[in-house]
Amino acid sequence: MSATSRRLLIGGMAALLATLLIGVAVLAQPLVPFQYQRARQRWEQQRVRHYEVDVSWANGWNYGNARVEMRDGQVVRAIDLDTGQPLLAHKRNSASYFGSIDNLFEIIQTYVQPQLNWRNLLAHYVPALASRLVPCAAPLPRVSYDPHFGFPTDLWYNDSWCANTFFNYSNVRIARFSPLP
Repeated sequence: MSATSRRLLIGGMAALLATLLIGVAVLAQPLVPFQYQRARQRWEQQRVRHYEVDVSWANGWNYGNARVEMRDGQVVRAIDLDTGQPLLAHKRNSASYFGSIDNLFEIIQTYVQPQLNWRNLLAHYVPALASRLVPCAAPLPRVSYDPHFGFPTDLWYNDSWCANTFFNYSNVRIARFSPLP
């Protein structure tokens, strides 16, 4: 076999492998939005409007660990779990934002269905290739959901699509959830 034939064979096999990987990624891609939609439906069917959560968040330099009581999307009470004291105003705003299950679903929706452009499509369908070729590709969030209520229990997402540093990743974790009357 000549060198040209070997190169053609290797190139053809590489193209076939790339096509296969893209096909698998395309087939797996709908699972992320499907999981989100199913979890959101479960949450909305529960109709929980008053609840208490233990939420921790890290969003750039903004971080906290609080017990938050929410009623109809508004904070009723917020306690810093590290000190046992009521939250300071700037932490209370963050606890209100990250303690709201509805806000968490909005964050997820933003990152699951980003703007359709070639960078984001590449990041969704072939993330390993996108991270090497396109530094401004939008990665999908990583989300875990509560099996009973459907709310997100753990959420990791990248706030800045064009800068992949540690401080661009945000994490929200719901450690305890209690529906209230």
